[in-house]
Amino acid sequence: MEQPTVSEAEIEAQGHTRGVSSVLAAATRGVTLRSLLITGILVPINDWWLFQMQDVWAVGNPTILSLYFNVVFILAVLTVLNSVVRRFAPILALAQAELLVIYTLLSITTSCAAYDFLHWIPPAMAGVAYPTHGVTVANRWEEIFFHHLPLDMTVRDQYSLKYMHEGGVRFYSDPAFWRPWVRPALLWILTLCLLWAGPLGLAVLFRRRWIEVERLTFPIVQLPFEMTREKPTLFKQKVLWTAFSIAFVINLMNGLKVIKPIFPAIPVKVGWDPGGGRSFDISRGILDSPWNAATSISIAFYPMIIGFGLLIPTELSISCVVFFFLFKAQLVATRWLGYQGKPEFPFLKEQSLGGYLGILIFSLWVGRQYYADLARRVLKRDPERDSQEPVSYRTAALLFLGCFAALVVLAMSLGPTGLKFGAGMIWWQAIFHWGMYFVLTLVCGRIRAEMGLPVHEIERLGPTVLLGNVFGVITGGKVSQARVRSLTVASLFFPLSRGMRSIAFPHQVEGMKLMDRAGGSQSRLFKAMLGTLVVGMFVAWAIYLPTMYHYGAAAKMRQYTGWHTGETWGQLVNWIEAPQGVAWHRIIPTIIGFVAYFILMSVKMRFSWWPLHPIGLALSSTWYMHHMWCPFLIAWTVKVLATRYGGHGGTRALAPIAYGLILGDVISGCGWTIYGAITQKEVYAFWN
Repeated sequence: MEQPTVSEAEIEAQGHTRGVSSVLAAATRGVTLRSLLITGILVPINDWWLFQMQDVWAVGNPTILSLYFNVVFILAVLTVLNSVVRRFAPILALAQAELLVIYTLLSITTSCAAYDFLHWIPPAMAGVAYPTHGVTVANRWEEIFFHHLPLDMTVRDQYSLKYMHEGGVRFYSDPAFWRPWVRPALLWILTLCLLWAGPLGLAVLFRRRWIEVERLTFPIVQLPFEMTREKPTLFKQKVLWTAFSIAFVINLMNGLKVIKPIFPAIPVKVGWDPGGGRSFDISRGILDSPWNAATSISIAFYPMIIGFGLLIPTELSISCVVFFFLFKAQLVATRWLGYQGKPEFPFLKEQSLGGYLGILIFSLWVGRQYYADLARRVLKRDPERDSQEPVSYRTAALLFLGCFAALVVLAMSLGPTGLKFGAGMIWWQAIFHWGMYFVLTLVCGRIRAEMGLPVHEIERLGPTVLLGNVFGVITGGKVSQARVRSLTVASLFFPLSRGMRSIAFPHQVEGMKLMDRAGGSQSRLFKAMLGTLVVGMFVAWAIYLPTMYHYGAAAKMRQYTGWHTGETWGQLVNWIEAPQGVAWHRIIPTIIGFVAYFILMSVKMRFSWWPLHPIGLALSSTWYMHHMWCPFLIAWTVKVLATRYGGHGGTRALAPIAYGLILGDVISGCGWTIYGAITQKEVYAFWN
């Protein structure tokens, strides 16, 4: 029987089809050569923009937010360009998984250059040794703690530090500028890499529980996912563009007001109004005691935060508002009762710490059977289950434990004359310090995955503050020099846990969630995140140090002031000069907050109608809740009305409005920051 013939054109067409299919199949895995190349090109550009925005001109602070608006802006630009490419050359267009990989990796590298890290570490490691903001004869720092200060992670060369603070030079032009930084910077980069590589192992261990078993919603990444759909219906909805226009016009008018005061403005943020004064503060007119104890209660209307409020559960938004005012009520009641026994009473932050610990412990307790099974799989490998994860559970556990052990050893070895094991932190304090850091890291990741709060600020509740406030320097009835030395080393790490806002762990878990939804490769993403973490650290330091020496850290960098150094080391002086032992007056409020969380959570689980979520107990004592309570209240009101009169459909209809408010605020606000960075002019800061 004669076989049918196939023409050369058909063979070529079949080969072309197979080629297209192979390209598309590779693209759907997410981590491809082109997605990595694009990320590599964008990282230094993003870092330069970030430093201009948050450090030089102080006109935006994206890394305080859960959703980094600089990365959202870049993703929006890439999405627009990609849609053009898809129309004219579909084979060259990036797949959704590739765009989401770029988003995830840029978020991680942004964390490497974030406010809570590079913005605070130089004052801690270098500013302390320079008399402008650091050691002087008057403050007696040299006498009090300088002899305990780790040598290898601080910069003390006065010639180099002089130009760091005064600026006007090129960092790489003279070895006298950069040579004193080499060893300390490398040790800091090592520390930061260990600090974030370890949680990547935790992300693998918790991934399946959070994403597949509990099916947490991960509200923060809903917008990036919807933006990158290959056929997005989101941008075809008129309500999105209406909300976008409202936010855009607000920032446009306020930006023009800064450049040309003749223009009208629409004040929506805390601490700014058209007249250059303060935004409307309810408490300004309350002068009588005890009501004035409530301190600042500002009204704000951030479009972006209102958008976030429309995306998060109503129980979370109203809980944050209610607990915010309950904490204010405690301050008023304390003043009314005339209590003056202990400073900082009623210890609102410690109550919140109990709530934070409750969040993690409760979730572990509910999933105790799963985690027991996970422990067995770590000890006894399960090839079938391991094949479904980015790496095996044992590898993930070893990665975390290895990084944790390395951090403990490093902290114990940071002596005043160099690296020597036992010359730094006391062993149990080093374990507590890094252990508590990782506990709070998990708490932040859980809050983001479950509730999607726009800011997860754990303000001044990190391990350094706990070591100083709770354990003190007294043991056996006298001041222990070993504890003073240990606390000095811990203070060097204070910037890492001052706010817990810019950590990489939530972005790592969210990246895995995005790959799960987009069908990308988890194992490829894991390797990419690990490698990007290291590269991102080096790039961030390589750009930030020249920025300081060019502008002058104490000259033209508006966000670099004496209080950075003063807060880091001034609190250490207080702990040493006013020594104390174990502070039970701080431990008891923490226990009360922990118990209150469990009681409120039990009530919520028993009574479905209960409107409050105990997570508000943990979140509502922070500084940024002053910015968010009013937008949350607005969003809650809108969402409740939409649910009542529109049902489930009414609630779903709010999503494009929320996305429009966020995108309008971000794109217009970022546009002003880019204009300011290019022209070197002051512009409107829509969020800082």
